[in-house]
Amino acid sequence: MFFHEVTTLDEEIKMLRTQLARKLYLQNVQLKKMLERFETS
Repeated sequence: MFFHEVTTLDEEIKMLRTQLARKLYLQNVQLKKMLERFETS
């Protein structure tokens, strides 16, 4: 029982890490686009 909960938690953490990484990457892309706009003007 306990080990099953631990593995489930581990899977959730991996999933959240992946989602967070994707979110941060997308924010980074948006920031770069915004910065490019400021540099051209």
